[in-house]
Amino acid sequence: MNVILQAENGALRFGETPTKENYNANLANSGGALPLLFLPGASLFDLQTSFAIIRGGHVDATVLGALEVSQDGSIANWIIPDKFAPGMGGAMDLLVDSKRVIAAIQHTTVDGKSKLLKECTLPLSAKGVFGFGHYRISSIWFSRREIPFERISSRCLFGRSS
Repeated sequence: MNVILQAENGALRFGETPTKENYNANLANSGGALPLLFLPGASLFDLQTSFAIIRGGHVDATVLGALEVSQDGSIANWIIPDKFAPGMGGAMDLLVDSKRVIAAIQHTTVDGKSKLLKECTLPLSAKGVFGFGHYRISSIWFSRREIPFERISSRCLFGRSS
């Protein structure tokens, strides 16, 4: 398998997080928080080109963090009401236009509430697009159809693959 990573701010073909020896503060991911280390053949381009790649259906899979996911494959990943959020960014485009959506989240909030819900309570980023959840204690596959949920403890809800 050949994996080519793209940052929505216009970077293609980057790899592991740089060390102190090869760190460049001018090269960062779309959130600006993580520095990038470019691989041979890497390219930089403007936002219009980046979103043409995304909106053109050329992204096979996207991995995004999530605040909540629901049994119908909906995802809320951009805002908690009354908390500062700089904006949606490219999340909506990635969620709608990628061939597969992978949510990487912990299964509960800091106060122990499940993030895997029958219906999201936070504003949605996209409806019915969630493909796979990787949680600290399990992995769950979703399709674009409804998944039945089963309560397995007082703090967790998980889908069944039946």
